[in-house]
Amino acid sequence: GATFYVIGVGLLYLVTGTLNIVDLAARLGPAFDGGASRPVLAALAFITVGISLKLALFPLHVWLPNAYA
Repeated sequence: GATFYVIGVGLLYLVTGTLNIVDLAARLGPAFDGGASRPVLAALAFITVGISLKLALFPLHVWLPNAYA
């Protein structure tokens, strides 16, 4: 899960050049207008999958019972 999250954050950094949340919010609008929407959407997908794996959300929950057994 953490790998997917880090890949997503890395892609956002490549597109925007910053990890500051305020700067990300200001730069993501022009990133979509400049044709960079595909890498941004891929980054958000990686972050979503990474967080979903960490939270064990359905359908990514199959590892959780084995971890607690």
